[in-house]
Amino acid sequence: MTGHLSDVVTVPIAATHVGAFARPSWYTNGIYGADFRSLLVRGPFREQYFDAMKVLMAEQEMAGMDIVTDGGLRYDTGLGGWGWPAFVISRLGGVEAGGVMPAIMPPTPILSEMMGGVIPGVVTGDIGPGRLQFAEFFRAAARFTHQPHRFTVIDPTLVNAMLLGEHYRNPVDRLFALAKAYNHEFKALVEAGCKIIQTDDFFPALAAAFGPFPEDAWKVNIEAFNTAVQGVHAHIWMHFCWGRPMNQLAFGAVGSYEPLFRHIADAKVDLIEIEAASTNGDRLAKDLAAWKEHCPEKEIGIGVVNHRRTQVESVDEVAATIEKALKFVAPEHLAVSCDCGLTALPRDVAWFKLKAIGDGAKKARANLRR
Repeated sequence: MTGHLSDVVTVPIAATHVGAFARPSWYTNGIYGADFRSLLVRGPFREQYFDAMKVLMAEQEMAGMDIVTDGGLRYDTGLGGWGWPAFVISRLGGVEAGGVMPAIMPPTPILSEMMGGVIPGVVTGDIGPGRLQFAEFFRAAARFTHQPHRFTVIDPTLVNAMLLGEHYRNPVDRLFALAKAYNHEFKALVEAGCKIIQTDDFFPALAAAFGPFPEDAWKVNIEAFNTAVQGVHAHIWMHFCWGRPMNQLAFGAVGSYEPLFRHIADAKVDLIEIEAASTNGDRLAKDLAAWKEHCPEKEIGIGVVNHRRTQVESVDEVAATIEKALKFVAPEHLAVSCDCGLTALPRDVAWFKLKAIGDGAKKARANLRR
C-alpha cells in the first residue's frame, strides 16, 4: 500500500478501465503458460504481440484514459474468459492441469456448458512463482505508454478456489503458499516500475453475496490477501464485480457490496472498485453508504459503462452515474471504469464504451468547476 490515488494520477475522477480490452482480430498469438522471455525472441510472436500492444495503448490514450492497462493481451482466448484465471493457473509452480472444475457457479445451461469444459489446476508440489513473470509482462507493455500503467490479475483467493489436489493437508496452507507466490511477483512488479496493482474478485465477497460465509473464513482470506501485498509499495486496487462469463451474470443476479465493505477494513487495499453501471447507479447510495460506514479510508472506483450490453452509454449517462458517486466520494479519491472487462463485446462497441468513460469523466470534472 502506498499513499492515495492522487499520488499516481494528477486529475480527479481518474478515468480507466478494469483491465481486459477487445484486441485486434489479427492478433492470433497464444501463450498457454510458456516462458514469456522465450516467446519474445521469436520474431513473428514478438512483432504481433508488440504491434497489438501499441494499438491497445494508443486506443486507451485516444479514449481519454488517465490510467491504462495492457488490455489483458497476455490472456489466451477461452470460452467465457477462461484465459483470465488460466493465465495464473497454467504458470504457477507446483500446479498441473487436470481434474474436474469445482462447482463455483450456478448450474444454468449456458454456464454449465462453459464450466464443463474447463480444466482446473491440480497441486502436485509446493506452490511457487513458477513462470508467473508478472514483471516481464508489465515491462513489455509499459514501454509503449507514458500514462500511469496498472497491472491487473485474478485475486489469489479466487485462484485458490479453482485448485484441486491433496499436496497440502491443510487447505489454508495452500492459500498462504499461493499468497506468498503472488507477493514475490508483486514485489518484482514494483521493481520494474509498476505503481498500481489490481486483483480481481476477492473470493469471500463472491461467496457471501448470495449466502452466509463464515466470519473466520473472511479473516483467513483477508490475512492471505495481506500476505500477498505485504511490503509491496504500490497503490493496491481490489476490483469486484458480478462476473462476465460469456457476458452472463456469474450468479444470475447483481448482489450487495455490503458484506465486502463490512469486512474489508483490515485488508491492505487502497482502492475498491465496484460494479455500478449495470444498475444505472441506482444501488450506489446503498453500497456507498456501507462503504462510508465501514471502510471510508479506502478509495473508490465505480463502473460507469456496462460490459454485458452492446448499447453504448451516452456521455450524459456516464456523468450522471459519476454525480451519484460524488455525493459520497471526494473527486480526488474516485476512479471511474467499466463494470468489468470489455473483451466479449464487438471491438468498435468496446472502444466507444471506453471513450464514453473518458468523455464522461471530463464532463464530471468540468461540472466541479461550475
